Amino acid sequence: MYLISLNGISQIIGVPQNTVEKWIKDFSSFIPKSKLNHAIYFELEAIEVFTFIKDCFERNYEKLRIRRMLANTNFVLTINPYRD
Repeated sequence: MYLISLNGISQIIGVPQNTVEKWIKDFSSFIPKSKLNHAIYFELEAIEVFTFIKDCFERNYEKLRIRRMLANTNFVLTINPYRD
């Protein structure tokens, strides 16, 4: 399993870390995460979820609408094991 730190998520999706922290509080149940050594890390699928949330806010969607959309969306990460 691959895990990403909060700082890593922030850099990957291009938003400040405090914004990611706010989104974690607002959309926690939709964000795939794991606890390791008393720290929270995010699974790779979280990149897609955070990117989706970012896109929604850029379109000025309200939190309630984003929650409804997240509830009706499946985020599937496909990893090619044969990649070089």
